[in-house]
Amino acid sequence: MHPYINLIYDFNRRPYDVDWWSTQSGAPTVVNGSLQMGGASTIMSADFMKGNLEMEITIPTAPASGHTRQFGWKSVAQGAYAYFEITGATFQAATGDGEGNTQTSEITWNSDWDNTATLFQIRWDSSGFTFLVNGIRKAKISELNKTPRVTLSPYANNTGAPDSISIKYFSVIGAQTIFHIESTNSDYVASDPGHTVSVSEALTITESVTMSNSTLSGISVNDALTITESVAINNTTLGGISVNDALTITDVNTVV
Repeated sequence: MHPYINLIYDFNRRPYDVDWWSTQSGAPTVVNGSLQMGGASTIMSADFMKGNLEMEITIPTAPASGHTRQFGWKSVAQGAYAYFEITGATFQAATGDGEGNTQTSEITWNSDWDNTATLFQIRWDSSGFTFLVNGIRKAKISELNKTPRVTLSPYANNTGAPDSISIKYFSVIGAQTIFHIESTNSDYVASDPGHTVSVSEALTITESVTMSNSTLSGISVNDALTITESVAINNTTLGGISVNDALTITDVNTVV
C-alpha cells in the first residue's frame, strides 16, 4: 500500500489561523469566506512533498503593467518555488530550484478569468510540475536542474498590484508527506509515524495507510482523530494516545 495525504484549508469554514499561516507582508484578512490579499503575502506553515495543489482564486483584472502576483508552491528558506506568476502583462508558470536555476513558460491569459473565481492547479509528481487552469493543462516544467527538490508550501503573494485577489481555499491532494509546526506551541504534526501529533480541531487520515516497525506516542487531538479506509499497522507500539472527544479507526484495519 502507498499512503498519501489530503488537506484542504477552506476560508469559508475557518479563519486565517496563525498556527497554519505565516504572514510574510501586509495583512491577509478573511472577508465573506475568502482570504483577501491586498498588498500582502502569506505562506502555509506546513511543508509538503509532492501532491496536487488546488487554489480557487478571483483575480480582478488581466495582467497589466505594474502587476506582480504569485500563487502556488514555495519554500522561503530554500528559495525554491513552482508557482503561477503575473509580472507586468505576462502570465506564466515559473519554477526555481533555490540554487539560481529557473524556468518559465508563458500562458495566454483568458478574459473569462477576469474577476471570476478560477481554479488554478499545480500537479507535482516525479515527472515535474504541471500547471492547469480550470482543469485544462497550460504548461509543464520538468527539467530536473530547474525545479525544486525540497519540501514546499502553499503560497500567495499580491504585494505588487493595485488591487486585491480573493482566495476561497487551498487544497493539497495526494501528498506523499506533510510536516507542520504550530507557531503557538511548537507542536509537530507529521505524516511520518513516531512523532508527536497535535491538532486543534481534527486530524483525518484517509484511504491507504501503512505504518511499519514504528512507535506512536504522545498523540494528542482536541476534537477527533479519524483514520478511515484501509489501515495496516505492523510491528508497532501505540502509547500515550490522548484524544479529548473521539478516536475513530474504521473500515479495514490490521494491527500486527
